[in-house]
Amino acid sequence: MIAFLLLQQLAVAETPTEVWVYTPSPVDREILRELPLGFAEGQDGDWVRMHGTSKGLNALEDSLLQFEYRPSLMPGDGFLEPNEMVAAIEELAATYPANSELLDLGWSYSGRPIVGLRIYGTDRPQRRVRILGAHHGDETSSAQVALEAARTLLADDSDIIDTILNNTEVWVVPHVNPDGVAQRSRYNDRNVDLNRNYGFEWDPTEFRPGEHAFSEPESRAIRALASSVSFGAGLSVHAGATNLGWVWNYTTDRSPDEDLLSVMADAYGESCSTPGFWLTNGADWYITNGDTTDWSYGRHGTLDYTLEVSNTKSPNSDEMEDVLVQHGDAVISWIDWPLWVSGQVVDVETGLGIPASIHIDEYTPPIQSGPTGLFSRPINGGPISVEVHAYGYEAQPIEIDSSGSSVTVALRPSEIIEGAITHRLTDSSHQFTLDIEAIEVSLSRPGEAPFFAEPLSNGWSVPADTQAGVWNLTIDGQPAPHALFVPEAEGFVEINASRVDTRSVELSGSGFGRGVRVWAFWGDRRNRVPVPVIEQTDTTILLNAESLPV
Repeated sequence: MIAFLLLQQLAVAETPTEVWVYTPSPVDREILRELPLGFAEGQDGDWVRMHGTSKGLNALEDSLLQFEYRPSLMPGDGFLEPNEMVAAIEELAATYPANSELLDLGWSYSGRPIVGLRIYGTDRPQRRVRILGAHHGDETSSAQVALEAARTLLADDSDIIDTILNNTEVWVVPHVNPDGVAQRSRYNDRNVDLNRNYGFEWDPTEFRPGEHAFSEPESRAIRALASSVSFGAGLSVHAGATNLGWVWNYTTDRSPDEDLLSVMADAYGESCSTPGFWLTNGADWYITNGDTTDWSYGRHGTLDYTLEVSNTKSPNSDEMEDVLVQHGDAVISWIDWPLWVSGQVVDVETGLGIPASIHIDEYTPPIQSGPTGLFSRPINGGPISVEVHAYGYEAQPIEIDSSGSSVTVALRPSEIIEGAITHRLTDSSHQFTLDIEAIEVSLSRPGEAPFFAEPLSNGWSVPADTQAGVWNLTIDGQPAPHALFVPEAEGFVEINASRVDTRSVELSGSGFGRGVRVWAFWGDRRNRVPVPVIEQTDTTILLNAESLPV
């Protein structure tokens, strides 16, 4: 048994071999899709670059497809190591404190910080955009393009940058996979392809997709960010090719926003000076499951793109300078897309923001507003008619134009079940109890697929991989208070003690990253009240408690 386990571990840790496969026909491409190989972001005419272990390479030999091994290029010097990237972001935040904020979004499998930079020019931005780099650690030019976008937005004082910062908040995460960057590996330190680990159309037959959707701390960090901030548009930056692709990636069926996505891609392509740069629907290039952009669009309504910035994944510094110039104007012009709708969903009685879903039609994934009720999204023209839904509130139809002004949508509370649950925290076994008898209990929250709790003899349970945070409960078809909180199943953050008085709350623990956000909720309603952070360290958070009930 010990020998078997050792062999199994060695198989899992086998370093993938890069191979180029010739696929001149649709039949060849279909045969390739059925093989246990992973697409590795690269194409040379009808030749595509793949990754595979011995099992996949043996299957490739049996398939009779033509293939060849090409010498892998050594990584160039035009990139920053994980600690150097953190230092670069810290320097930007220190140089431009009025327009930027440094945040620790999470930690990698090996404990490296996943650092983001929030860039803004107003306290009430109407638009929110996200740029992610280096999901794959060997694609270092992707991280440099993301960092350069942050530098341009902060250091450039041109009219177009002023216009962007007057109404747009941009979040930049150069290293989603810092462990992979450190190892020059496509995968994280658990040998998982992070861009196959997201929870929309996740497929266990993909090459190294993880044990389950969001099994990895890096993808969970991006999921947590999307749960806190509603992004209207996003770029997931990669390297190994030179193109811009849009959803869907898991199917060749077109999304309801195909026309808008292709028009926005055209705008990027017109400003991009990379030789041979091309535009594509994602699945027309190749089909993947569990990638960032499908999840962002399918779960949050974000118009998210996969941007491939260079044929060489890790260029030398001189070539890297060319890549930055070629994409610099294009990234900025894409962020500056002129037609957006935006607004905030609030409780009509309290005026507080509430998480909501903005439905454009029955086919388009709804825009998710996040806990503050704020939402935004590019459009191709206006006005547009939507219907706003929030758990425990009456739905409301509204028409929104693209004039640039933000709308406020005030929803009225609906009837809810009273006294359904007192203890609002699942225990270490992911179980909870209700104060009333029930036959069926479902959980839901914006941006997540709803699911049913498992009935037990003395309560209910939720899966161990349930996303941490606040969940809506529907009991026998009727809404209950927004009351169940699921703790993080595994992570670096722990709260060990608290001290409460009438003016402040102090939390003690470990793993508190920079840029902590805190919300409170109480009673039977679903309004999350932001609680100001007075000061924080790695082990303590001091909160202003004046907004909290006695």
